[in-house]
Amino acid sequence: NNLWRYNDFSCVGNGMLFGSDGMRDHFVRNTVHSNGCSEGYHPGPESKEVFSAAEVRLNNFYDQKHLQNDGAQVQVGVPSQNESLIEFNWSHNTRKFGLRFDREMKNNAPWGYNGTIRYNVIWNTSGVMVKGDYHHITNNLAFDNIFD
Repeated sequence: NNLWRYNDFSCVGNGMLFGSDGMRDHFVRNTVHSNGCSEGYHPGPESKEVFSAAEVRLNNFYDQKHLQNDGAQVQVGVPSQNESLIEFNWSHNTRKFGLRFDREMKNNAPWGYNGTIRYNVIWNTSGVMVKGDYHHITNNLAFDNIFD
């Protein structure tokens, strides 16, 4: 069990509190709150040539700050979406997205595929954003979410 709070209010760098270049990351049983950057957790490498599944489970994400636009409390890029599993998390109390499978908004950019988001509770956020194909989004509860 880890508690991560009051980190990185500089708004410089890559915009993520936790980023990983690892393969098959496991981010389990953490509380992440009141941090300044645009992304709370961003698993896996950014290389377009390497695909890395991640497991994000049993976490409590809240109060991600508003110093940068865009972002999410859990944001998974294209290289890490295939076989990724995001489950049993709470994501709440931020203007950012709670959970997100993302993609670059460029012509001919690759799409992510085959990720799973299930059994999460998301409230008082901008909701869940899923970009890609063949994702499995099931049994989540989302309420009181407002997209600005």
